[in-house]
Amino acid sequence: MALRAADGGALGEREVEVRAGQCEALVEALALALSLALDPDAVSRPHGPRREPERGGERRARAAPEPVVAVAPPAPPAPPARRLAIAGAAGWASGGPAAAPGLTVGLRLGRAAREWGLELAGAWPAERAVDGGSVRLSSLSVAWVPCGRVGWLRACGVARAGLVVAAGSGLEPARRGLSALAVIGARLAVQVPLSPRVGLELQGELGASLVRTALRVGEAVAWRTPRLGGAAALALVWRLR
Repeated sequence: MALRAADGGALGEREVEVRAGQCEALVEALALALSLALDPDAVSRPHGPRREPERGGERRARAAPEPVVAVAPPAPPAPPARRLAIAGAAGWASGGPAAAPGLTVGLRLGRAAREWGLELAGAWPAERAVDGGSVRLSSLSVAWVPCGRVGWLRACGVARAGLVVAAGSGLEPARRGLSALAVIGARLAVQVPLSPRVGLELQGELGASLVRTALRVGEAVAWRTPRLGGAAALALVWRLR
């Protein structure tokens, strides 16, 4: 260690030696010699406790700690929101003596790409002339409609049950009767949104009758439930949430 003045003149030199492997003691001895050269009164001032020399392995472990990478667990995906909607449909259906207009009101509950609906449907009387008189048939039914959604397209299954009401007019004797209605089928629908809550939907449905009814006038069969029937409707869908 050499101490020089501002003009470069030598003020003093000192050599400090330690045994191999005691670099910590060498650094402390040099620090003490420097402090005495710069501040001779440093020895008389109180100092803190002397730190024990550390072993080389411990110093390396503290000087170069292992990197720690904290990875936050991924946030759980938010559950898909449920949809609740009311749908009202008006259209025409075949299956009676003639194609007849009808009205359907339903409640839908959906989540993600799945949807379930419960519908109440009624058809206005369809009339057919027979033997100087006429017969009229109307229907009232409830349908369970599970669906799958892809964008604006809905594909649904339809299970329908209800009653067919038949009445005669101008016949002797004129009677009124009831018969069971049971249909299973499929529906395709395309929905066009008008706003975030309101949309128009075009529906097409095809169904097969599980219960067939025959309407007789005298000895002749005036009408029989067809095996297949169809319907087309335009629906207004109002989303509640």
